[in-house]
Amino acid sequence: MRMVQRTGLVPHQQISIHAKFIDAEGAELRAQTDYNNAIASLRFAEGTLLESYNVKVEGVKKEPDPWWAKF
Repeated sequence: MRMVQRTGLVPHQQISIHAKFIDAEGAELRAQTDYNNAIASLRFAEGTLLESYNVKVEGVKKEPDPWWAKF
């Protein structure tokens, strides 16, 4: 009975409100994830994905041919 006195709601109403709140939080996280995925896809399409994360790719440095390979 204490819950009813504090909020004026019966327990099943409180559970319903809490469930709606959790659903809204989940929708917010899905929206943020979709947004971040869209940004990553855009940067990939532009060819700037690695640069946006400060990733530098260096080619393999070829050793010079030995002196005897010139003959």
